[in-house]
Amino acid sequence: MTLVGDPGFDPRVYSWLPALPGSRREVEAVARLYPASTVWIGESATRRRLADALAETRILHYAGHALASSRAPGESYLVLAAGGDGETGRLTAGDLAALEMPALDLVVLSACSSIGGRPGRTAALGGLPAVFVAKGAGAVVGTLWRVRDEPAASIMVRFHQALRRRPAAVASALAAAQRAALASGVADHAASSSWGAFAVITPSAFKHSGSTRS
Repeated sequence: MTLVGDPGFDPRVYSWLPALPGSRREVEAVARLYPASTVWIGESATRRRLADALAETRILHYAGHALASSRAPGESYLVLAAGGDGETGRLTAGDLAALEMPALDLVVLSACSSIGGRPGRTAALGGLPAVFVAKGAGAVVGTLWRVRDEPAASIMVRFHQALRRRPAAVASALAAAQRAALASGVADHAASSSWGAFAVITPSAFKHSGSTRS
């Protein structure tokens, strides 16, 4: 498993993006559930390291910033640490499409709008999730709209706790995490704008995506 949290992006390039301390704690907590995982946080979470890791990893959990483009899905990207050599730290859907990911099974994109718009619309079926599914992922967990840092972290930790109990039940694990957030009594976590943002996309979502264009 590869865990990426709060990448140390260049603030001169991404001046509008805030730091995400919750995503750092999220990845640290998930790492404790998967002791053998590879963990990159902050400056160590470079574009090159993630690109290389995808050649071997079975599960990717990314907690950071994702920028989706409905007009040019191939230009949707994950924000990572640059790592020198003039890199911007941008890993686009187009870049990902050129990589080999033979072992990939599950991708978690704990970031704002990481799987697009409303379910059933092509905005949710392009860009990053489309690439990961095309590369063999059986499920991509992500968000349909913007989410706050701390509630997202809490939901994702609960998701992995449930997934550890039933590793093949991705949708059930997410549903359990959402129910726990709703029952938590913590206003930000229990709000439907927080737990309701998360969804699972599977290969079946792409079979008839051409008929849903609007």
